Amino acid sequence: MSEHRLFIALPLPDPIKDLISEFQANKQPDIKWIPRDNLHITLAFIGTTPTERISGINSVLQKISESTPIFSLKTLSIKVVKGPSGMIWVTFQENNSFTDLAIALREKLNLNEKRKPLPHINLARLKNGYIKNLHRDTKFEMHTISFEKMELWESELTHSGPKYKVISSFPLN
Repeated sequence: MSEHRLFIALPLPDPIKDLISEFQANKQPDIKWIPRDNLHITLAFIGTTPTERISGINSVLQKISESTPIFSLKTLSIKVVKGPSGMIWVTFQENNSFTDLAIALREKLNLNEKRKPLPHINLARLKNGYIKNLHRDTKFEMHTISFEKMELWESELTHSGPKYKVISSFPLN
């Protein structure tokens, strides 16, 4: 029996990935930047899942996507998130469409997640847990990103970091 580490993501359009890549070009030694191909917004983390469950998950995602309209998120800023391993995020304004979609996914897939859904793009992990002088970049303020689909992604953990691949894609209405 094969298993997969799965999550549901909103894929980012190339212009946003380009903007992020420009920002990441100012690399610092205490920052582990997320590779361009791994950039996304997580809707729900499913976790380790047997192969035979994937078709059922796809059916649930198909049904949810058919009743979910296309929506947009507006960026707020770049933020350092403190914690055991700090992170750098692009943050977004609260958005009911995002919240409703994330909660519907949690409920229909029986995921045990109680935190309020918080849209963000993880740009980096901090080796030392925190960074003091992250330069402010106004290019990330008040930018609108439209989302027309959600995707089921697999995360393979490797020595060089996670490698992501898209398993299936579901257009929103």
